[in-house]
Amino acid sequence: MFGLGGFSKVAHWLGKSFGFVSGAAQSGRPSLWWDGTAGGPLKFTTDTGVTGNVASSTTLSFDDLATGTNTGATMVVGTGASLAASGTGTIAATSVTGTVPVANGGTGRASTTAYAVQCGGTTATGGHQPIAALGALGQVLTSGGAGVLPTFQDASVAGGTAQFDVNVTPATTAGTATWEDLCVIALDAGKMASNGDKLKITASGVLAANANTKYVRMRIGFTDICSWNDAGSGYKWQFDTEVIRTGAATGIWKGFSFAANFVKNPETVAIGETWANALDIKIQAYTPTTAGDVTNNALSVEYYPAPT
Repeated sequence: MFGLGGFSKVAHWLGKSFGFVSGAAQSGRPSLWWDGTAGGPLKFTTDTGVTGNVASSTTLSFDDLATGTNTGATMVVGTGASLAASGTGTIAATSVTGTVPVANGGTGRASTTAYAVQCGGTTATGGHQPIAALGALGQVLTSGGAGVLPTFQDASVAGGTAQFDVNVTPATTAGTATWEDLCVIALDAGKMASNGDKLKITASGVLAANANTKYVRMRIGFTDICSWNDAGSGYKWQFDTEVIRTGAATGIWKGFSFAANFVKNPETVAIGETWANALDIKIQAYTPTTAGDVTNNALSVEYYPAPT
């Protein structure tokens, strides 16, 4: 049972005058009491109504703490100790501060890049890493190999990088007696990086309904790869060509063009352009007599890498 000497020590330690009863706490005053359960713990109740067990060891179960809100003290988990949830118990996320390591289910990061793809760290438990850039519309996430973060790149096609551009805004000559740009598409610098890389270029339009002589050509950089002149009236015209890289600054053109009553037979023309440079692909026309003699309705450029 609880001896008087033991009671005196507890009362002196708590610094208050206590009543001691069996069965329930005394109302309105601090109490030491026992609920009568065989082997049950000695309990205390403060003058504010907080009740708990008087622990007999250094380990105190959370079950021995009354439910409530602490407004003046901080629980410190010291070195070597831990605070864990088990079963259906939880620790509120809002109660967690600092960076949670990967090994404990976190990311190892206090912040990241908005909208960026997250990747694993440099080790199995290293902090997560966002990729360097968000990429552009239509690009795909591409592996950089082992030990390198992936990056967004243009879509891969048959071992190379695709490029498809189309311009369908009609443009008509002004009749200025000079070569006029009707449509221009820029080829990315270094796009034709390997021998055998190929461009498929298609353009189409219409000639005015008159007997004037009209001049039309397709250029890549400063090289004419196909040209013709025709006095046809109201005819439709088209270029259908392929340009193939044969060297760092050389290539060939193959294809045909027509303007209703005129067909230019397929031929091969040498191209002397430096493929490492950005190059403009143009449809130009020369109409010295009347404005509107040549209209370009569409130009498309497709890139195909060399077979691997």
